[in-house]
Amino acid sequence: MEAWERSATRRKLLEEANQYSSPHYEKATGLETWFAIPGMHAIVPPPRWKMAFVTFPAAYLLSLFTILILKLISASLPLTITNLVVTTVLVFGLTYFAMPTLSVLLKRWLYPP
Repeated sequence: MEAWERSATRRKLLEEANQYSSPHYEKATGLETWFAIPGMHAIVPPPRWKMAFVTFPAAYLLSLFTILILKLISASLPLTITNLVVTTVLVFGLTYFAMPTLSVLLKRWLYPP
């Protein structure tokens, strides 16, 4: 991203766009911008400690249940396969299920009025 921000192509495009508009930039710090929350228009990131408190139990439970299920299916899977499956379930589970759900459920705590 830094290379793009310093690139001549970007600079040329911005010069052209600035003839017709005013620049407005927002940078996000992390997971708080991954998920759209109904009724929220402006993204004001919650403190990182709050995101950690939400992410940790979700990641812990997803990885725990994935490992338990893998052990029930086959206790002799190689470590690399187990790690691949756990990481895949963790990333997709957090991105598409756990974090969007928790962001909505904890909206008032994460995004106070």
